[in-house]
Amino acid sequence: MKSNHRINLILGLAAILSAGLLQGADCVGSFTLPHQTNWGTAVLPAGDYTFRFTGSANYQLLRIRRGTQVVNMVMPLNGSSTGTSGGSSVSIVGNRVRGFHLAPVGLTYSFGIPKNERQQILARLPHPTVVAVAAATTK
Repeated sequence: MKSNHRINLILGLAAILSAGLLQGADCVGSFTLPHQTNWGTAVLPAGDYTFRFTGSANYQLLRIRRGTQVVNMVMPLNGSSTGTSGGSSVSIVGNRVRGFHLAPVGLTYSFGIPKNERQQILARLPHPTVVAVAAATTK
């Protein structure tokens, strides 16, 4: 019985800490895509990009820019708290973004593959391309 209380306490503290990370967490940075990449419904050509991640208790928004133009806006829904160690990165499988890790705020987001592409990508079993991301919090 005591171990259940400890587990509940640890899970509760983890939820409070991750909510604290999200509260007002803004993160900015840059990355370079090595090839044309699909991110959600957007098709991003190879090249340099900047981003701003805004997180609050009510919503999270990722704005991706190429130069001065916003080229994609994503409202991530499935973030997981992964800690602040290591570097930030974008994980690409085939030509589609599958993950975005923001070390400064300790979050990783996963992105799905559309059903019509899933079988084709899984048949090739491509190795993920990991792109380094320069990121820092603005607070």
